[in-house]
Amino acid sequence: MHRTLLALALLPLLGGCEVLILGSCLLRQDPVLLPESLPAGQVGQPYAEGVELLGATAPPYVIGVADEGALPPGLSLSYEPRDRHAFITGTPQQPGHYELLIQARTYGTQCTGQQAQRRYRIDIKP
Repeated sequence: MHRTLLALALLPLLGGCEVLILGSCLLRQDPVLLPESLPAGQVGQPYAEGVELLGATAPPYVIGVADEGALPPGLSLSYEPRDRHAFITGTPQQPGHYELLIQARTYGTQCTGQQAQRRYRIDIKP
C-alpha cells in the first residue's frame, strides 16, 4: 500500500520531467555542416579540407558521403566515430565538376538523434 501511494505521488513529478525533456527536444535547433562550400582542387596536387558538424546536442555516429562514387577520383572522406569533423583528402586524378551530398547523423539521448546534410560541389582543374 505504501509503495502504491509513493508511486502515485511520484507520477506527476516524473511526468513533469518527461514534459520538460520533450519541450527541450522540440526547441533545439537543427545542426549544420560547415563550410558552406568546398575549395577547388587541381589534378595531381594534394587536397585536404575539413567538414564540421555544428550545433548538434549529441556527438555524431556518422559523417559521410551519401552518393557512392560522388567524390572526385583520388579523394576520400575519413571520419572517426563521435568526432564532429570529417576530412576530405587525397590527390585528385581527373578534372571535372563533382557534386556530392554529405550527411551527418547523431546519437539520440532523451531526444531522438539529429541529422544534417549539405550538397557540395568540388571543381577539379586540369
